[in-house]
This record gives sequence, structure tokens and C-alpha cells, in this order.
Amino acid sequence: VWCHRMIYIGHDLFFNLETFHAELEKAAWNTGLPYESLHSFLRNIHLTHVKKTTHYIRSTIKEHLQTYTSGTSILTMAKSLNYPPYMLARLIVENIVASDSISRKEITGAMRDPVRKLGDANVISSRFKDSELHRGSIQRLFHSPRIDPFSN
Repeated sequence: VWCHRMIYIGHDLFFNLETFHAELEKAAWNTGLPYESLHSFLRNIHLTHVKKTTHYIRSTIKEHLQTYTSGTSILTMAKSLNYPPYMLARLIVENIVASDSISRKEITGAMRDPVRKLGDANVISSRFKDSELHRGSIQRLFHSPRIDPFSN
């Protein structure tokens, strides 16, 4: 029940690594379940939630791109959509990068190491370039912290 409630409300634990561990430890203590078991339950239930919501997020990506290019951060958007920041960032990168300049496989690599894989702003589609350079999003994209509470 705790896992479902945390996912349903889009708790901050999914968007902050310290909060994730603190809340998971507290819940493990309160429920009497081992931390690792609760972590596993939460991961599996969250994965189901993500699979159910991915279609909606992908189908409305143009709206999300507009929100992003108007100045809203990926983390803020992810919280409001109750969707993992990494996955939303990847969708945004897939859509702002000129499709003829980089493959999906290269985007996967770019999510791990943006500077080495993307290099510079020349990979950004011309319709987004002005927005990205003006907002400084390129800097944030190339120097953003990793936020994935399910990875160590």
C-alpha cells in the first residue's frame, strides 16, 4: 500500500536521491520490511506505473517541448507529470536533436556522456536552437546531475 501511495501522489522521493533513501528507510522501519525488499517492491510497482504512462507522455511530447522551451525545467515538468526525469529528458533530447545528425543509439550514449557524444549545439534542430542557446539549456544538458533513485 505504501508503494502505491508514493507512486500515485508522485512523492518527492522519486525526484531527490536523499529523500528517496530517507523515506525508504522510514517506511522499512514502519512496516517492518527489509529495506531491500521494500526497494524491490517500489521499483517493480513504479516500473508498471511508468509503462502505463509512457504512451501518454510520448503522445503529448509537442506540448512538453513547448513547456520546456518556454523555460520550465525538466525536473519541474517530470514532477508535474509524475514521470522519471531521466526518461523525460531523453524524450526531449530525442526531439530537439536533429534526427539526421544523431541516431537513437547515439542518444543513449549521450544521456550517459553528453559532451563526448553530442559535442556542441550543432546537433540541435534549428527550430529549437535559438530557444536552447538563449535559455542556457545547453549548459544544463551537458552538466546536469544524475537523478535516478533506483540506481546506486
